[in-house]
Amino acid sequence: MVLVASAMAQSIADAMGKPEVSADLIAFCQGIVDEITQNGVATFGGSASGHTISGITGASLASKIESNVPFPSITAELIGYCTGICNHIIASSIVTYSGPPAPPGNDWFEGGTISGTNGAGMATMIKNEVGFPSVTQDLINHCTGIANNINSDAEVESGVIS
Repeated sequence: MVLVASAMAQSIADAMGKPEVSADLIAFCQGIVDEITQNGVATFGGSASGHTISGITGASLASKIESNVPFPSITAELIGYCTGICNHIIASSIVTYSGPPAPPGNDWFEGGTISGTNGAGMATMIKNEVGFPSVTQDLINHCTGIANNINSDAEVESGVIS
């Protein structure tokens, strides 16, 4: 599998109990997918497990979302929301490669998956970045959809996330 905006949007809708996926939600998710696949990088080499993700930022994600969704401007709240998403992915994601080094004897690994992201943790980081008074169940559900999709669909090969 690879990250696809429509699949992430469906994961969010499912987690929130929504019957339909809106075009705006798909556009929002396209920003997340683009930030992760264009700027995110996973460490690799040495061992097959325990690798981290870096390179993604809230400001960059907010810019991608703003260009996809008809927001009038990038607000401090949008940047905070996006920073919470990115900080959670960086802090919680663990990349594990299943394949041997490719080519054999090299430190480039194939078949990588991401685990460790979760809705409650992501929602808490968003709350802290934006300054929400509390974490709501809707926010947890929204973040659970994002996290579940990353954990189930992202692929990593030698540090490249798709």
